[in-house]
Amino acid sequence: MAAHITVDDNYVYWTNCSNDGQVMKIPREGGTPIVLAENQTYPTSVKVNGTHAYWATRDGDVKRIPLAGGTPTILVSGEVFPFGVAIDANHVYWTNYADPGMVKKLRLN
Repeated sequence: MAAHITVDDNYVYWTNCSNDGQVMKIPREGGTPIVLAENQTYPTSVKVNGTHAYWATRDGDVKRIPLAGGTPTILVSGEVFPFGVAIDANHVYWTNYADPGMVKKLRLN
């Protein structure tokens, strides 16, 4: 199921939310979809900045991958169904389904 969409100047990004989900992108003008990350457990809330895509997975991780592709990096693990990802210049933020009202953050390099 395609879900959790965002855009930048050049691409549209989304997650295919399933047990073996994907983080995807496609040029804004159309074209062939590109897999950024595969075998992700229910990826949610994809967000992008100028260098990376960020998302959360149902198995408790907050991850990122370079927009050009590569290997996903786990930024945070052991969360309880994280989702609601947001980013700014210095931090990645997320909420946990099991912790209503709580927002967590991690400083980016």
